[in-house]
Amino acid sequence: MNPYTGLSDEKLMQEYQKGNNIAFEVLFNRHQSRVYPFLFKRVQNTNSRDEIFENIFFKFHKVRHNYSSDYAFIKWLFTISKSEVADYFKYKKVFSFSLMKKPFQQYLSLHQK
Repeated sequence: MNPYTGLSDEKLMQEYQKGNNIAFEVLFNRHQSRVYPFLFKRVQNTNSRDEIFENIFFKFHKVRHNYSSDYAFIKWLFTISKSEVADYFKYKKVFSFSLMKKPFQQYLSLHQK
């Protein structure tokens, strides 16, 4: 049995911040089943949902040194998750608008005479 599975999330994060990758594996295995349903309720497209899921854990890795055990780990993880979902919708909105803008401008130029 893995000796890290009995540790709290906060202790595991402290271990991961020191470079212990096994601690990350335990955290990932422990919380992936909570993060994915969170995404499933918010993002319809499976490919986008999977990409956001990967981005969450990439960002988790990237900003791991910013984590403080003064805060509950799960709140920190879901703050990252919410941020990634918000970024997805912000990008989607901007991208959709830019796609709509060009045909609308073409329509106006045809009908302004």
